[in-house]
Amino acid sequence: MPIRAKVETKVKDTGIVMTWFETRGFGFIHSIVDGEVRSYFAHISQFHGQPRVGATVLFNAAAGKGSKGPVARNVEVVTEIQKGVAALAAGEVRS
Repeated sequence: MPIRAKVETKVKDTGIVMTWFETRGFGFIHSIVDGEVRSYFAHISQFHGQPRVGATVLFNAAAGKGSKGPVARNVEVVTEIQKGVAALAAGEVRS
């Protein structure tokens, strides 16, 4: 009898690094969810690749602790784009 393993896959969200504080090691990723822009806190320890403003990223959304808002986990930098070029559908995103 073959052994079967249960494999969970979680689809990653796509977003853009909208702000990044290099000296402090954190920033915010914006993503469109259900037609609304959401902002996710992102810490340098969660990045695979160099975070830069304007970079397109894939990430897992998670609830923040306490009064903190949503956070980005397992952030993968997919591609870097020029600041303001994508801005999630040409200016749809505002800080």
